[in-house]
Amino acid sequence: MGKATNGILVGGVVVIALVFIFMFSELSGLTQLTALGGKEGVDTTPDVVSGNEGDNAILSLRGYDEAGDSGKSQVAGTLYVNRKDANGVYNVVAEKGLAMSSSTSTSVDELLVGETVQAVAFDSTYYGVMKEITIANERPADSLTEYNIATAGSMDVYFDDEDGITGTSDTVGNLTLSGSASGSIDEIKYKNNDDDDVYFVKGICFDTVAQTNISTISMTDSKWTSADEPQRLKSTCDYFFELSSAVKLMDYETFKTGSIEITADSDNPAETITGYFVDENYFQSTDLTLKVGYELDSSAHTDVGMADDSFTIAIH
Repeated sequence: MGKATNGILVGGVVVIALVFIFMFSELSGLTQLTALGGKEGVDTTPDVVSGNEGDNAILSLRGYDEAGDSGKSQVAGTLYVNRKDANGVYNVVAEKGLAMSSSTSTSVDELLVGETVQAVAFDSTYYGVMKEITIANERPADSLTEYNIATAGSMDVYFDDEDGITGTSDTVGNLTLSGSASGSIDEIKYKNNDDDDVYFVKGICFDTVAQTNISTISMTDSKWTSADEPQRLKSTCDYFFELSSAVKLMDYETFKTGSIEITADSDNPAETITGYFVDENYFQSTDLTLKVGYELDSSAHTDVGMADDSFTIAIH
């Protein structure tokens, strides 16, 4: 029993203090996510170096899918690791497109103690989360976060529009417009019904028919900004809007667009508007840096992440 001082046990204080110090040391070692490219973020590790700087090092990595309700599980994925060049830009490839193991660690060699690298695991199956890792010794080990990508067929679209009772939703977008008039879809609700998978909402686009009688489409919620459509959608989208940061939809979560205002010209605007939800993911740029976007920046402009998910709005 500790000695009592002003009614407080000294021994007890020491125990509490030790517990607090332990908890603080544990918390201070946790990684923090900060915004990067409008996506989930950059994960970091403490930059305390215990080895001899400049010595050769081998980094061991594991990837963990954190999309499941039952906790993270080790998965495969495709690994990319970049080092800094002389100007401090992460464009020196240490590993490119390496298939990771779903059961053991995956090694990246030819690194140096004391340097910081960028590592991320992503492909057509997984969203990646960038991590900056300081190589603290000759054999460091770390982990990367991944999210299993949902499939377009598992996403549900519901409309709050004129053909339903206020506050209810249906699965068909309908709007009646006369010439030179405007009307609104109150909102679109986009739900991830894919169990243990994730979707990152980033953009939405609308495609009107040839010889359209629609003069403007706008998103009235301030979270949306009008933007240039991705290159691969230039021939598909007439209106493109994006969020400043992608919204992560875990399984069974719903995203609400806010109101969509549609204006017709002087003619009868009876036609169908096709819309698409668009996500983003990491990719390796042509300048070898690791970026976040809607598509590759190569000439092919290949889609990254989940396939664009379409919906329709019928104008009567």
